[in-house]
Amino acid sequence: MNPTPTSELLWIAVPGGITGTADLRQAILRVLVVPRLQGSSLAGEGMANWPPPGLATATLAVDFGADADHLLPPVLVAPPHIQAQPGLWEAFFGPATTLRPAEPPTAPVPVTVADTTVRAAAIDATFSAAAATKITPDPASHAELDRVVRKQLNTYWRDDTLPPPPSPIGPTPVAAPVDFHRTLSLLREHPAVLRALGLIIELRLPVAQLPAGLTGVVQVRWPDAPAAPTLPAIVSPFTQYEFEPASQRFLPASTPTISAGMVTLTDDRAAPNGAAKKPRWGVVTVDVDAGAQRLRDAARTLASTDAANAAAAHKAAPNGGPLAGQPSPAQLPALRTAGLLLVRHARQQDFDARQQVARANGQRGAMSTAVLTADDLVLGYRLDINRGGEWRSLHEREATYRVGDLTIATEQPFEEGHLKAQAAVRGSDGALRTDEVVARWSGWSLAVPPPLASSANGGQPMRRLGALPFDFDLTFNVKKGSLPRLQFTQAYQMRARVADIAGGGLGLADPAAARCATASVIYRRYEPVASPELRLPPDVEASSFGPGEALDLLAVRSDPAGNPPTPAGTFLAQNPLYAAYTAARRVLRPPTIALDLAQQHPGALVGAADQTLAALQQAGAPGGSTGSLFAGPLALPDPAAEGIAAFAQPEPGAAVQEPLLHSWAGTWPALDTKQVVLADAPGPAATTAWVAEQLAIALPPAEQLTLELSTFMRGDFLDHFAIKEQLPSESETTVLLGRHPLATPAHIVRLVHAVRRPLQNPAGTLAAVREPGQTFALLSPTPALLTVHAKSTAKLEITAAWTEYSDETTSSVTAAPVQAVVIGPYDKALAEPLRHELGDTRHRMVSYTLTAVSRFRQFFRAEEAPEAFLAPTPLPALNVPSSARPHPPLVLSTRPAFRWEQENATRSDGTSATIRRRHALLRVELQRPWFQSGEGEQLAVIVGPSNQPAAGVQPFLTQVGRDPIWDTPTPEQWPTPPAFAATAGPAAEVLVDSGVATVVAVPYEVWFHDDRWYADIALPGVAAASYCPFVQLAVARYQPSSLPHLELSSIVHTELVQLLPERTLTVNRRGPAAVEILLEGLGPTGPQPNQVDLIVEQCLLPPGVSATTVELTALTPPADTTLAWVAVATATGALGTRLSAQLPASPAGPLRVRVREVERLETGAGAAGAPGTSAELTQRIVFTEVQLIASA
Repeated sequence: MNPTPTSELLWIAVPGGITGTADLRQAILRVLVVPRLQGSSLAGEGMANWPPPGLATATLAVDFGADADHLLPPVLVAPPHIQAQPGLWEAFFGPATTLRPAEPPTAPVPVTVADTTVRAAAIDATFSAAAATKITPDPASHAELDRVVRKQLNTYWRDDTLPPPPSPIGPTPVAAPVDFHRTLSLLREHPAVLRALGLIIELRLPVAQLPAGLTGVVQVRWPDAPAAPTLPAIVSPFTQYEFEPASQRFLPASTPTISAGMVTLTDDRAAPNGAAKKPRWGVVTVDVDAGAQRLRDAARTLASTDAANAAAAHKAAPNGGPLAGQPSPAQLPALRTAGLLLVRHARQQDFDARQQVARANGQRGAMSTAVLTADDLVLGYRLDINRGGEWRSLHEREATYRVGDLTIATEQPFEEGHLKAQAAVRGSDGALRTDEVVARWSGWSLAVPPPLASSANGGQPMRRLGALPFDFDLTFNVKKGSLPRLQFTQAYQMRARVADIAGGGLGLADPAAARCATASVIYRRYEPVASPELRLPPDVEASSFGPGEALDLLAVRSDPAGNPPTPAGTFLAQNPLYAAYTAARRVLRPPTIALDLAQQHPGALVGAADQTLAALQQAGAPGGSTGSLFAGPLALPDPAAEGIAAFAQPEPGAAVQEPLLHSWAGTWPALDTKQVVLADAPGPAATTAWVAEQLAIALPPAEQLTLELSTFMRGDFLDHFAIKEQLPSESETTVLLGRHPLATPAHIVRLVHAVRRPLQNPAGTLAAVREPGQTFALLSPTPALLTVHAKSTAKLEITAAWTEYSDETTSSVTAAPVQAVVIGPYDKALAEPLRHELGDTRHRMVSYTLTAVSRFRQFFRAEEAPEAFLAPTPLPALNVPSSARPHPPLVLSTRPAFRWEQENATRSDGTSATIRRRHALLRVELQRPWFQSGEGEQLAVIVGPSNQPAAGVQPFLTQVGRDPIWDTPTPEQWPTPPAFAATAGPAAEVLVDSGVATVVAVPYEVWFHDDRWYADIALPGVAAASYCPFVQLAVARYQPSSLPHLELSSIVHTELVQLLPERTLTVNRRGPAAVEILLEGLGPTGPQPNQVDLIVEQCLLPPGVSATTVELTALTPPADTTLAWVAVATATGALGTRLSAQLPASPAGPLRVRVREVERLETGAGAAGAPGTSAELTQRIVFTEVQLIASA
């Protein structure tokens, strides 16, 4: 690079082909003049006017050569060469034109290119795999589609690291005022304007003057150009060219990306080794950016939903089970048709190579030594479309340029624009980004703005060059009849002609352009046919939605299980607050698509041109217009939509019904709307039917209907859709019925007949199931769903009540929550096991209450009482057994005890008798606490099943022995259950804690007294077998309501205790003068039989004193006023004999009878000792009883 830049005019030679007839063929060579000025004014640079006077008449020299060092003698070309429009230069560049020194080339900024082709291939693989899946109208067939979509999303689109969000477009940099150089760079996009300014010179050379070689270099010089400062120095770089007279080819030399004026979309040149070249260009018809983003979002949503479902299922069923692992259906998002996208594979390499070239050019010292190729001379590409064998340009336009009041003259009324092949977007971070899409054709010109864009701009010419120091307007119109039509089912090819920087390039009809085209592509639609649009009726406001309602959720209400029952017909009358809510009806409108998409359907606008035009004029008017036929600007009813398909999802196990089809009425695009209306069913069955233009649905109470509203397609439109290419033949019917999720996705509408209260109260029984050691109980229901009305019940709440027994207190637990079970509308059994967490292993008698909760609470007002939505049922108390073996009891003491019974009888002779019975007991006193195993804990006496137990069992058993000092029968050593009485329940065989023996537990209740617990053990069989036997009890804590083999604690033995004999005393009044007694029971036969004493006693009482309050017995009447009982008559006899005594004729006070039985401990034989004598010192009282004698 020169250390001090000087002004210069680059004259860039651009070969432009061969023209003329065979007699006079001429080669066209254009020169683009590029001023690079370093001064501060145009006048100072000799460019106040252009072209300079001498150029119009100058003879120019054209140098050819094999290379820049081997030039041939120049070819001189006589004028005229230039067609500048007079006054135009001054109109653009007046005296006030700003001129800043031309800046040297700057270092290129790297460009990051997104891999469009890779993503397009992934989209195609995903879409094709899903489309090829066999789908029938039966929803069950969607399971395979779910599997395929899930696999595709996980294979191609699931990425644990989220892609960085696209950088937003950076703010427009604040540019310096547009100067001379910037203006020319902007005008360079319009060669016709440069030609009119004289900055493009066109030379025509006879073909015979060109060198015979096929390739070489060429430059154009002005030998007699004025020297500076009259005019800047002219610098003429070389341009490499190729020349082939036979094909009239005189063009910039080909490169790997350009072949003789054509972009090598497919390379027509053979590879060096003869192998086929892999094409680096392709045509894509799907919107890759939007499709890839939607698929990534779908994959992330699927992963997130699956994870959430798995977590919820694990929480509900931590060990796996029916609730675990229920994935949500995978859904493929809708793709968008993008027109024809021309994509360049590995485009990043092109930008990298371009950057290297730019860096090399920046290091070049002078342009005079530069050799330019076709790549250096590209202004843009001109795309052509082949449909039906006819190539048409996408860039032909009628162009009008004006500067001020001056219209710029052009050679032809039409020109071809171009597109920029290296465009990129600068983000807010300053980085340049682009993708591999070089061009996109969606049906309109690539060189003219769409007509509605101009309409929105008020119809004024487009100002495209920003703020200029002059008034420059550009007006473009498409050349009439030049554009091909983009329509579905048609085959298309694309090719790209190079537009060079001098405005040249191969023409549309040039035979040399008939090559390098892409492969043929059938254009089809990716967008599915949307479901009908759901709207509120015009007379209904969105604010009038009732509780639970939404646009796609319609509800009617009733309370047939209420008190009183309220059917739907009278619900509003009895509940006027609900009358203000929306009616259960919605409007259905045809699905809409954008205008350009609608036009791409062949035959879509046939028969509706006038209506469509009027609607488009209305929709495209500035500010829009009320009452448009379309839902949004430039939207039309989808021409592929024939009508509505209404499919009612079947209940589980029910037959799948055909969708109800109903075509749109009216003339497209002015199609009539329809309605969906919900009402109460008059009978027990739901009905769905089209009635005229209404979809009428009637539901019985608590019924719900999930309605899939989709669009069924016009039969002749299926070929328009991309899905047709992979669609199995079995699936075509599904598409035409509107039941294919990819082609005709459905809008889900829920219809509900909400009831306030469940239609049926729960009922049944529960059985408690526990395992050893468990602190909870599983409740097994019968029947399996406890008669819950599943369709009207959202959940079943179980609460519990029981009496909590403890050592100190007894408390009541009420309404303790146990579990809430979600009820599915089609459940036949509870979806999860019932589990009552009790917190310990104790036994309880639990009263459970089953409460059904309405499924439709959200459809009723929030201020209503919660009880109005419940249906409770209390169940009988349930035995929840103990799940652990009780702790052994701690015996404090064991002592004899007895229990009295008395009855009064009248004998046949008219005398009265009092009978008193004493039952022999052993009282076992126990250390606190009790009820450790819960309610019903007892003390068990452990015996054997027979009186001859096995030796291994004997250590665990209660045993009995004879008192050796008395002559009495020997009792059975091992008592059995019949020996016991007054038990707390039947005896039961149980397993001892060591598990080595089975014993029999005889249960006794325990009672609390004097800070301790006790149990009275009645052994009448033992007492009847022997007199005062010794008993050693084997006892254990016993919980009969326990799991098998866990009823009994470890066994504890008491000390040996004597059991008192049982006695029956009969006292008989023999008239007013005598009393008779009889004491019966087992007694010893030796050494001495027991003695029975009858003692009649009298007590002198002062007035007002009751005889029952005197307890003292005296041998003689007290000398003082002490109150005492004194004997007045006695009688002595043997046990079992009747004794009588005379009563005082006139007693001085109350009389009583005292009876006692004594053991005679004297060693020798003799008469029985009289009561009240010293003989009592050798006696032990066995029995004593006192009875008052009533007055005769």
